[in-house]
Amino acid sequence: WIDLPMSITTSNTISPTLNMGTGAAEDVKIVFDGNAQDFYIALDDSADDLLIGKGSTVGTTPAIAIDENLLTTLHGGLTMVGTTPTLTIGDGGEEDTKIVFDGNAQDYYIGLDDTFDDLFIGKGSAVGTTPAIGINENQQVCINGAAYNLSGGGTNYGQLAINGSSGGLIDFANDGVLQTLVLSDAGSFQLLHQPSTPILLGTNNTERMRIAGDALKAAIG
Repeated sequence: WIDLPMSITTSNTISPTLNMGTGAAEDVKIVFDGNAQDFYIALDDSADDLLIGKGSTVGTTPAIAIDENLLTTLHGGLTMVGTTPTLTIGDGGEEDTKIVFDGNAQDYYIGLDDTFDDLFIGKGSAVGTTPAIGINENQQVCINGAAYNLSGGGTNYGQLAINGSSGGLIDFANDGVLQTLVLSDAGSFQLLHQPSTPILLGTNNTERMRIAGDALKAAIG
């Protein structure tokens, strides 16, 4: 035994153990005293967290913090290297898994909704609420919801569904300026081209029909 505030126990019958501290209300740390930079591994008694940080003062410039619930907080960037860097979220259990972007005015998430077994990108932090994009197991995509395969085409087609409370709308813009919109709702289907330029229709990479941009007339040929 070596008794300081540290004890080392070795035995043929007991696993070797290194104990740091005496159980008192105080910080306990290991400091790596480098030439240009110091680092520490420590128990921060104020927060009751395990910290890995820069310097020698516990609680200052932490890089990694682990609390009593095993919640790990990184205080800097994370770089994954190797031949096949992989980040796995979840353990295969029946539960939602997500990445939340915690913003000042608005939060967003990317998450696996276990109820639908769909991947969602949405607003907020609760998976499945206010989804902007949904992707199901057949690689079908829905904008604003989880309404897939509405036309009954089955799973052999790549499908994009645009789902809205009032209908679906697609805008085509040129450097932020609206050029063409396609609108479908309960009252009409609209294809509107904003500039006074013609609309061309063709097959086999050849123009077959042209709708003039300055008058209601069509040329077929």
